[in-house]
Amino acid sequence: MSSSTRVPQLDGLRGLAILLVLVHHAYHVKLLWMGVDVFFVLSGFLITSILLKEKAKPLGKYIGNFYAHRVRRILPAYLMALLIVGVVVRNGWTHFWPYYIGAMNFMQPLGIHQSDVLPLWSLAVEEQFYLIWPLVVFWMGRKHLTWLASGLLVLAPILRFLCTPLFKAHWAIYMLLPFRMDTLAAGALIAILGTQVPRKLYAWAVAVGIGGLMALSYFHVTTYANTRPGNTLVYECTLLIAFGLFAYALGASSKVLAWAPLRYVGTISYSIYLMHLLALSLIPSRPLAIIAVLSYSTLSWFYYEKPILRYRREVFALQSASV
Repeated sequence: MSSSTRVPQLDGLRGLAILLVLVHHAYHVKLLWMGVDVFFVLSGFLITSILLKEKAKPLGKYIGNFYAHRVRRILPAYLMALLIVGVVVRNGWTHFWPYYIGAMNFMQPLGIHQSDVLPLWSLAVEEQFYLIWPLVVFWMGRKHLTWLASGLLVLAPILRFLCTPLFKAHWAIYMLLPFRMDTLAAGALIAILGTQVPRKLYAWAVAVGIGGLMALSYFHVTTYANTRPGNTLVYECTLLIAFGLFAYALGASSKVLAWAPLRYVGTISYSIYLMHLLALSLIPSRPLAIIAVLSYSTLSWFYYEKPILRYRREVFALQSASV
């Protein structure tokens, strides 16, 4: 989404999502991993919005612009994280480097060694989404895209229900794209429809999601047990909560998510996500580890990631002016 149409509350939503994940890993608070679901819904919306705006361009330019921006946004911080972990942690990832080219989410389900300080499975899910969705959006009209996104919303829980017995542990259902595509599809569907989400809907979605999780917890239904009820229903409840938070963020009255400190955390959230497990593993004090990862992410954003993004925009502006 261009800066001219940037919604500040969505940066705040990123900030909230990364704080949920950070607290989950730092203090082992159950179910706050759903911050990843918030990221997926947000990504589905933003990527689809961008693609819909660009699809009038020729296919080569449409694809080229999309992947050029994705590479500039994702690759620098990712390569830096791999470099740091490779130096600091023995056998951190180098022995299985081919998997770190977009297949990180297959390692845990396949029982392959992976670094405990590189939380990259969700990045792999998004990268796989980036490979498929741009072509889908380019070749399909809005009507067919609406049906497709709606179908994916229904198909994902069906796949989770049917495929749970195929896996000994819950990691495959948790980490693989076919079983988590409903979160991305939910965000994509909102972008495709282009309609304002009713203001009361987010409250109902969050309430039903939280109520569902409480009921499932009462009956000891969790994802960790790798049962059909847990893998089917828990993720539906977290999706409702993620959707509700996203719908709230789209509302003009979402002042909490427009809070400047929260938006700032959202701005640097990518590096926080990449590096927070390393900081937590090296620094015994949880508050100090959090301060360290926030400091690193601030430096990375202002002196590494942002200059790379700005340089490309300036080059593009000069080329356009010379035409």
